Amino acid sequence: MVNTQQLKDISTILRRDVLKMTTSATSGHPTTCLSSAEILSTLFFDEMSYDTKNPLNPDNDEFI
Repeated sequence: MVNTQQLKDISTILRRDVLKMTTSATSGHPTTCLSSAEILSTLFFDEMSYDTKNPLNPDNDEFI
Protein backbone atom coordinates (compact mmCIF):
# COMPACT_ATOMS: atom_id res chain seq x y z
CA MET A 1 0.00 0.00 0.00
CA VAL A 2 1.20 3.48 -0.86
CA ASN A 3 1.24 6.15 1.85
CA THR A 4 -0.11 9.70 1.49
CA GLN A 5 3.30 11.32 0.99
CA GLN A 6 4.16 8.86 -1.78
CA LEU A 7 0.87 9.69 -3.54
CA LYS A 8 1.65 13.41 -3.25
CA ASP A 9 5.09 12.79 -4.74
CA ILE A 10 3.60 10.80 -7.61
CA SER A 11 1.10 13.62 -8.25
CA THR A 12 3.94 16.12 -8.45
CA ILE A 13 5.80 13.93 -10.95
CA LEU A 14 2.62 13.55 -13.03
CA ARG A 15 2.17 17.34 -13.12
CA ARG A 16 5.79 17.89 -14.18
CA ASP A 17 5.55 15.26 -16.91
CA VAL A 18 2.24 16.66 -18.20
CA LEU A 19 3.75 20.11 -18.54
CA LYS A 20 6.80 18.71 -20.35
CA MET A 21 4.67 16.63 -22.74
CA THR A 22 2.12 19.31 -23.61
CA THR A 23 4.84 21.93 -24.04
CA SER A 24 6.86 19.63 -26.26
CA ALA A 25 3.80 18.69 -28.33
CA THR A 26 2.51 22.29 -28.40
CA SER A 27 -0.87 20.67 -27.92
CA GLY A 28 -3.09 19.21 -25.21
CA HIS A 29 -5.04 20.25 -22.16
CA PRO A 30 -2.55 20.67 -19.33
CA THR A 31 -4.97 22.27 -16.88
CA THR A 32 -7.29 19.26 -16.90
CA CYS A 33 -4.35 16.94 -16.31
CA LEU A 34 -2.91 19.13 -13.59
CA SER A 35 -6.18 19.25 -11.67
CA SER A 36 -6.72 15.47 -11.85
CA ALA A 37 -3.21 14.39 -10.77
CA GLU A 38 -4.26 13.36 -7.24
CA ILE A 39 -7.25 11.40 -8.50
CA LEU A 40 -5.16 9.52 -11.06
CA SER A 41 -2.26 8.83 -8.71
CA THR A 42 -4.64 7.44 -6.08
CA LEU A 43 -6.49 5.28 -8.58
CA PHE A 44 -3.47 3.88 -10.39
CA PHE A 45 -1.07 3.50 -7.48
CA ASP A 46 -3.37 2.68 -4.57
CA GLU A 47 -6.83 1.48 -5.63
CA MET A 48 -6.61 -0.28 -8.98
CA SER A 49 -5.23 -3.76 -9.46
CA TYR A 50 -3.11 -4.14 -12.59
CA ASP A 51 -0.49 -6.74 -13.43
CA THR A 52 2.16 -4.81 -15.38
CA LYS A 53 3.94 -8.04 -16.33
CA ASN A 54 0.72 -9.38 -17.86
CA PRO A 55 -1.34 -6.54 -19.36
CA LEU A 56 -3.77 -9.03 -20.93
CA ASN A 57 -4.66 -10.53 -17.56
CA PRO A 58 -8.48 -10.65 -17.45
CA ASP A 59 -8.35 -9.81 -13.72
CA ASN A 60 -6.71 -6.42 -14.39
CA ASP A 61 -8.82 -3.41 -13.53
CA GLU A 62 -9.68 -1.15 -16.45
CA PHE A 63 -9.66 2.64 -16.45
CA ILE A 64 -12.26 4.15 -18.77
